[in-house]
Amino acid sequence: MLKRFTVKNFKNFKNKITLDLTSSNYEFNNKSISNNVVKNSIIYGHNGSGKSNIVKAIMDVTTHLTDYRIDESAYQLYLCLDSEENSAFFSYEFSFGEDEVIYSYRKKSLNEIFDEYIYINGNLVIDSKNKIVNIPGTENLDLNYDETISFIKYVLRNTVMDSKDPNTILIKKFDNFVQGMLSFNSLQGNTFQGLETGAESLTSIILRESSITEFEKFLKECGLEYNLKIKNVDNVDVITAIFEANKEVDLFKVISKGTSALILFYTWSLKFDKVSMVLMDEFDSYYHNDLTRMVIKIVKEKNVQSLFSSHNTSVMSNDLLRPDCYFVLEDHKIKSLDKSTNKELRKAHNLEKMYKAGAFD
Repeated sequence: MLKRFTVKNFKNFKNKITLDLTSSNYEFNNKSISNNVVKNSIIYGHNGSGKSNIVKAIMDVTTHLTDYRIDESAYQLYLCLDSEENSAFFSYEFSFGEDEVIYSYRKKSLNEIFDEYIYINGNLVIDSKNKIVNIPGTENLDLNYDETISFIKYVLRNTVMDSKDPNTILIKKFDNFVQGMLSFNSLQGNTFQGLETGAESLTSIILRESSITEFEKFLKECGLEYNLKIKNVDNVDVITAIFEANKEVDLFKVISKGTSALILFYTWSLKFDKVSMVLMDEFDSYYHNDLTRMVIKIVKEKNVQSLFSSHNTSVMSNDLLRPDCYFVLEDHKIKSLDKSTNKELRKAHNLEKMYKAGAFD
């Protein structure tokens, strides 16, 4: 799992900003914690504080280590406009049981990467600057490679490492985690990055990964009563809704933006068994409070790390998560609620009321 993330000179983050997902010592809502790392988190912040940019920053690692879809429009104006530095810095600290993998690098732009390092349990394993690779099986690796690509990616894709070597095992865990990272949002339609190489219709995913009965049941649990069926139109399967007077219409032509956002979440959730970490910016923009809570509860039950951004403080509650799962991004700093106050927070505290009263300023 991602334990700590640091970024500098990217977008509006001129100075170093660190998201620390190390958990605190609470005895409730433990499903939101895994191996002392926050599994489910929500970031709050005013408009322009950088909530969207922290999601883009975390997902940057997928742009050069995977072959999956990149939302290139999200990475225009890459470096901070207030800085004279010519590169951005990224650092990811992963926790795999008792082991730690740290991956850091610099970038001048989306496609210009250099100074990549991997440390495993404090020991330098890969150093792109000095072309060092301390992993069995890489001794004969040709280091005259196309330096426009990531050195780490080149090593991982062009060597047969010793599968029994402890460092190899952890490198593979790190690589698998990055390959499984996914971000998506419904504000601009089905915009996503990671996990897939190309777009696929929501209908085809639902019908392949689920069933019309399960989909109908999910909508009903969300308070949406639809009588659905599958209809083949010009050799393409379409999900239709049947209304009174036996009127039948393509479901996606009659649903609201809120229902569309909910279906988008449902569709991606069908693939969560392949996902290591899911990030959603403004995840609840079209949901009412009950649906927002339901989405959080669904994700809590999945074996996936999640990070959402939101303006909705009504779900800032110990009934859903815990103080170490809620983060505030303000003044170019990001801290969990429990690290933003000297007050000892208990389960009975009303976090939303305290937040609105300025207790975490």
